[in-house]
Amino acid sequence: DLYLCVIYMPPADSPYYNEEGFQELQKEICHFQTLGSVPLCGDLNARTGREMDYINTEGNTHLYGDSPLCHTHTSTLRHSHDSVVNKSGKQVVRLCKSLGLYIVNGRTRGDSLGRFTYCSALGSSVVDYAITDLDPQAINAFIVRQQSPLSDHSQITLYLKRLAQPQIGAKLPTKLVSLPPSYRWSEPSTENYTRALNSDEIENMLDRYQSSHYQINQNGINSATKTLN
Repeated sequence: DLYLCVIYMPPADSPYYNEEGFQELQKEICHFQTLGSVPLCGDLNARTGREMDYINTEGNTHLYGDSPLCHTHTSTLRHSHDSVVNKSGKQVVRLCKSLGLYIVNGRTRGDSLGRFTYCSALGSSVVDYAITDLDPQAINAFIVRQQSPLSDHSQITLYLKRLAQPQIGAKLPTKLVSLPPSYRWSEPSTENYTRALNSDEIENMLDRYQSSHYQINQNGINSATKTLN
């Protein structure tokens, strides 16, 4: 089974940053790894440079056998345009080594050079990742798309192969959960999106939002999110 984790981690200097965020993430991943494989995608605000994200057993006489933490099936070479390592980046690398995960960026077809995922007047960096414990043979490609004028971040896309065909006569789940509506981005979408943002309804909603005060805690974040929705 596959358990997809979509995540956002605030920057370390943000008032919403949680010092225990990566510990909580590790616990969640540990739980779901007992049920299946875990691909993780999102903005971690972590700069990992070209740090080794696996345990290197070369010359090591203390680890024996095929340990899942050693990534013997993973390419040892990871490229990146970003050579900087920050606090969150070190935590991501430790997370990978602890749970047998590896960073897909910079070592997969579609992004073999490790392209920047964030570009602004402040600079460029790699902070958006796909991280997983899947066998690399299950990954078809990973792409960092061209930046849109609507965001400082580039869209990242992870393509997985369908390795196993469903068995004939296999029992299907009796209860299916409906996914929320989604929107397909097309050529006129940018103009329509800009027009919608400039509408009186949206401007009034943003004015009310900016004039409101929310506590810097979980309840305050939930309340602010509910107001925007």
